[in-house]
Amino acid sequence: DLVTGVQTLCSSDLPGSHDNQAQGRERRHQAMIGPTFKEVERMFQDFDEWQTRLSLLQPRVAVQMGFVSIDADGNPSRSAVEHLAIERAELSKKIEAVRGCLKLMTKDERRFIELRYFQNLPMRSVKYEMYWSRRQLYRLRASCLAKAAWLLGLLVPA
Repeated sequence: DLVTGVQTLCSSDLPGSHDNQAQGRERRHQAMIGPTFKEVERMFQDFDEWQTRLSLLQPRVAVQMGFVSIDADGNPSRSAVEHLAIERAELSKKIEAVRGCLKLMTKDERRFIELRYFQNLPMRSVKYEMYWSRRQLYRLRASCLAKAAWLLGLLVPA
């Protein structure tokens, strides 16, 4: 479905003016970074926050931080502990999925993800850090996101 959309957008570009070519590139770019790619980017951007939150969701820490209510005896309520356990399991699953994905990435892909999403650098800074051209970097980004989407089960290859 995504591939068909990209192919349709590519074939609809009319040769000619520079404006048409620029608009065509923008439409193809938007099609390639659709909801699935944005979801992957959000997962990478949230990764550090997930790890921090997971470390804070220990019952004792959660009570000290005021994340859970306590009963009359000063113990966390049963429902609060259950909620913590569920949230910890969900966060652990997400964290392990991203870690597994990163293990299967190439050195360049991991470096790009670290700079762009974990350190939150703009593309221009990533380009200079990696000594890559703008075109190479955007191609790497597209391949990283497609590979990650597939590895995370968000995208089925055509």
